[in-house]
Amino acid sequence: MNIDAPKVSVVMPVYKGDKHLSDSINSILNQTFSNLEFIIICDDPTDETRNILDKYQQNDSRVKIYYQGRQGLVNSLNKGISVAEGEYIARMDADDISLPDRLEKQVEFMNRSPEIGICGSWVKTIGDLSGLVWIFPCDHETIQSRMLFETVIAHPSIIARRDLFLNNGFAYKQEELYAEDYGLWVRAAKETRLANIPKILLHYRIHESTSDRNKQKYVANNIRLAQIKELGINPTEEEFEIHEALSYYVIRHNRKFILEVIFWLEKLRTSNFEMKIYPEPAFSTVLGQQLYFVCKNSTYLGFDSWNLFNESKLSKSVGLSIAQKTKFLLKCIIK
Repeated sequence: MNIDAPKVSVVMPVYKGDKHLSDSINSILNQTFSNLEFIIICDDPTDETRNILDKYQQNDSRVKIYYQGRQGLVNSLNKGISVAEGEYIARMDADDISLPDRLEKQVEFMNRSPEIGICGSWVKTIGDLSGLVWIFPCDHETIQSRMLFETVIAHPSIIARRDLFLNNGFAYKQEELYAEDYGLWVRAAKETRLANIPKILLHYRIHESTSDRNKQKYVANNIRLAQIKELGINPTEEEFEIHEALSYYVIRHNRKFILEVIFWLEKLRTSNFEMKIYPEPAFSTVLGQQLYFVCKNSTYLGFDSWNLFNESKLSKSVGLSIAQKTKFLLKCIIK
């Protein structure tokens, strides 16, 4: 063990990222927690990128730059992890902003929570879709259960134990590019516990790229399908379309859709009781919340929406407050 090793290794890939690069780097170097190394893996650098990065490396010994030909995001991430020396590995993207106390909060949390292997945080969006606050679940059981539908850990917000990668052979997978974090979290949840700190610690930049979004959707759907099959279910095309709609919060405005949702969610619940893949009662609660979202946004159906929800066994697992029930019922009355 190297007693002089930094506590945290921050890994940041860079590829054609000059526009916001300095702001992102400064947000790490100006952290209230300073015992870190900043590993920057730069793919196919331009002269301007080199100028920016070289200046930081010359002025701060914590900055370590690795230049390389075009290797791609997955290879860059895995390389960054392989050269990291810190007890913890933190992720950073070249266009996001870490709030000043991000690493301090995360290190404190990880130090007092040895059972947690990966920890993210809430984030606020900037860029093309700014001002949104992404509030993710914080407990492992809910996070793992929600992973059947979507990733609920923001990739550039995480801090992880380096031993998790060294001892378990974890790595990002090339075939999961565009959803490489989602795939890793799903695998990690089987080996360690996941968490989110209920505080905004990162400003996450959104880029509207239809091409990348479509590729991400394709890969993410493969990750979802693999999880469904672990439950012993080979879904029909229609069933997977329902699952995809739930994963992206897309509602079809008819009674038939609600009935199909109920059938599918109850099928998932029954299979999980048999296979015991996801923790209960958290899994049933997540399924019930999915049904509640669909029904409360289908109140144009009047009491039909209310009745369909309450007649499902899943409604009992949601734990709605009196206020939520009253608001739901009133919306059905005044449809």
